[in-house]
Amino acid sequence: MTNEFTRMDVKSHFSVVADLIRSRQVRARGDAGRQGQVIVMTAANDPTQNPRRGFPSCEVLCGRRIEVLDLGTLGHTAAMVDPERFFEMLDRALA
Repeated sequence: MTNEFTRMDVKSHFSVVADLIRSRQVRARGDAGRQGQVIVMTAANDPTQNPRRGFPSCEVLCGRRIEVLDLGTLGHTAAMVDPERFFEMLDRALA
């Protein structure tokens, strides 16, 4: 990631999600009628997450309990760093 993306690339990626929430295209309970699980992926070395604040906010936003998929130390770029392990973990979580 250090060699492939600029700082602005990374900021742009995360700003899309923030913009969707701010523009109310993603709304609390707007998805409450949908059936199925909500999985939030987390990693021990992911500085973008605060589980104490972020996970309860996700539950409010989605209108239901979330399940947490702990990626250990794969980090925020797990799908790019170790795609085989990432998708193996994701398959197990969705089984």
